[in-house]
Amino acid sequence: YLISPDSKYLVNSKNSDYLKYNPSNLEVLAVVTSSNVGKFNSFKSFDVSLRNNGTFEKVGNFTDLPTKEARLRLENALRKQVVDFKDNKYFFKPRIVVKLKTSGLAYRKDKPSLRDVRFITVMNDMYASDCTSIQEMEEY
Repeated sequence: YLISPDSKYLVNSKNSDYLKYNPSNLEVLAVVTSSNVGKFNSFKSFDVSLRNNGTFEKVGNFTDLPTKEARLRLENALRKQVVDFKDNKYFFKPRIVVKLKTSGLAYRKDKPSLRDVRFITVMNDMYASDCTSIQEMEEY
């Protein structure tokens, strides 16, 4: 948003004439459904899915976790849920529920995608059926 209508927007510069606005962060419950393999057979990134008419549809991924302990706990839980491995990618049963923060849902090539996904925590007390649905996200 421009504060002064006569100001110019300059990329990568700070200016008191305009203000950047970020929408409030939404909390989403999703399931981890796959992961790319990194070095030493560790998980590189985690693909997450939301409910969509009785199935789960991939809507994004995250790579960073707050601590090494959080990454280790998530990896250990996921190793018990592996159903397939092909093309350097693990596929999991949709059992591990995670809480994420996102700035919203966007559509790219008619496929839903979460924007600015950040991992918060693993939700050990939740089931996959408790996950947020794509239809619920569209209401925001």
